[in-house]
Amino acid sequence: GIVEWKSAFHAGVGGVYNPLTREVEWKTYFHGAVVGYFDYEKQCVQWIEKWRHGIGLIAWDENAKTYLTTSSSG
Repeated sequence: GIVEWKSAFHAGVGGVYNPLTREVEWKTYFHGAVVGYFDYEKQCVQWIEKWRHGIGLIAWDENAKTYLTTSSSG
């Protein structure tokens, strides 16, 4: 499979695959962490940001029938 990754200096980085655009959306959060997920009900990517903290996310993807995991720290 294809692996995409990004890094940022003193910033958390989050990436989410958007099935509507068929692209990965990226977001950085300076001196913090950011994780995201695709919200099928709202049909958009949702982001969670935490200032000066690391963050992890485990979400059940009903369409893919699998768990999605991600984490970030800045």
